Parts: sequence; C-alpha cells; structure tokens
Amino acid sequence: MLEPDKRLLSGGGIVISDILDKSETIPAAPGLVGRILALTAEPDFSMEQLVRLIRMDPALTAYVLRMCNSPYYGLRYKVASLDHAIAVLGVNALVDVVLSSGLLKVFNNSTAQDGYMLAKGQLWRHSVATALIAQKLAGNLKIKGINPSVTFTAALLHDTGKLALNQFVSQSLYDIESLIYEHHCTPVEAEKIVLGIDHANLGGLIMEKWAFPEEIVISVIYHHDPLLSPAYPDLVKLVALSNMLAVSAEYGKEQSLNLTPLTIAQLMGDMNMNPEDEDNLILEVINWLKPATDMLSMFN
Repeated sequence: MLEPDKRLLSGGGIVISDILDKSETIPAAPGLVGRILALTAEPDFSMEQLVRLIRMDPALTAYVLRMCNSPYYGLRYKVASLDHAIAVLGVNALVDVVLSSGLLKVFNNSTAQDGYMLAKGQLWRHSVATALIAQKLAGNLKIKGINPSVTFTAALLHDTGKLALNQFVSQSLYDIESLIYEHHCTPVEAEKIVLGIDHANLGGLIMEKWAFPEEIVISVIYHHDPLLSPAYPDLVKLVALSNMLAVSAEYGKEQSLNLTPLTIAQLMGDMNMNPEDEDNLILEVINWLKPATDMLSMFN
C-alpha cells in the first residue's frame, strides 16, 4: 500500500505527517496478545503452551472466563478454570476473545471520538457488534475461502483509523460538514479532501504497523468501498455489510450509513442474498446481539 506524501498539506491546512505521527501514538496490540496469536497460528502448538501464556496476564485470564460464562456462548454451567474455558471455547473462539481483549485496552486508552460524534465506548461497541455480525454471517453463508475467525478480526478492527484521525476531524469539522451537506460528498470523501487521508486508509496503515495479514489490511482499507477492493472481495464485502448492519441495529451513528454509496440491499444482492430480506436480516442481527450484551458493555 502506498503511503500518502507526508509533506502534503491537506485541504484543511493540516500537514499529513502530523496525522501519520498521531497514528504512531496508538499502541500496538499488547505484546501478550501478539504472542498468543502467533502461537495459535503454529500448526503444532499445544494447549499447555496456550494456558501458560494466558495465565501470565491475570486480567486476560479473568476476561476469558467472563466471556466464556457470558450468555453469548449459552453454556448451561459455569466455567471456573482456564483449561476448561479453552476446551469449551475452542481455539478459534479463544483467539477472538483474546483479540477483543487486546483492542479493549487500546480503546480504553482513548477519549471520546468527538469528531465522529461518538461518546467514549461507542466506537468499541460498534466494532465488537460488527465483528459478531460478520462472524455469524460468515458461518451462515458458508462462503468458500472465508474463515469466520479472520472475518471476526477484520470486522473488529475496521474503524481503528478513527482513533488517530478523530482529533483532526474535530479540528476541521466545519470544512468536512460543508463538503457533506453542500457538495453531497460522503463523509469518507470529505475526510480525504480536507485531511488528505481518510480513516479507512489510515486504519490500513495501522494494521500494517501491527503486522496483521494482508486480507485484514485490505478489508480495513476498503470497508466503505468494497466493490473497489483489489483482493479478498468476499471478505471485504462481508465486513462492509456487517458494518452497515451494526449501524442499523443501533450500534453506531445513522450517518455512518452514508459513508458508502452502497445500500444494505445492494450489497446483499451482490453477495447472492435476497435484497428483499433486508428488514428480516436486521431483525435477525438484533436477536444475534442480545446475548452479547456483556461483551458489548465491557468498556470502562
């Protein structure tokens, strides 16, 4: 991916290098999270290794147990040990829980995203809701080559660029809103015109910094322009649709639906789903998210 010219002045007079420098202040995914993800990617890792790693972080251990006992997983009994939690969740679900724990720490260190009119915690809840929806859709649609765990990760991280861009959106809000309301630009187009980069592309740079796989980088960059994606089209469209469904289920701002020229129905049609089922799908999504209330309210 080509980086923007760091010397370029954005339309709002902000030097793009300032924005890129701000993205450098976002901490990498916590080291232990990276070690766990690396370990579970090895074909011959052992559960004993995994338990030892997780036990190094008491907060992560508590988080795993709390998520395992949440209504989302629908267990009929309480899980009290880490070994039992891993056996019950399985490796893929455990990776999802570990990643969400790591991202929670990043979001907990951030303030409200005023530039996007999001109170502290709202971006986290939207991100997790999008990830849960994407994971469920991936399992239901059974698209060839789509890994539900990779889908969860890509969807969870899709708006990370907003953490770094928020300050500059706030500073240039008048110019951005003028483009949106007077010139009918999408918010993403307005960000690019005024700031020289939008939150999706900035998110892609952050994903590269965190050394995530290419399919996740591409999904983050193109989650508002899924039909323009140069690779991984099914994954990118799934993340884009899940993002829009999360907003429709009231996990996000309504104006976010205007970030892309596509509608939910159009994207459903492109994914071989019946566009006439849009209302039913939104109701299904709301029902999917009801058991996840605990996970969605973890933000402090």
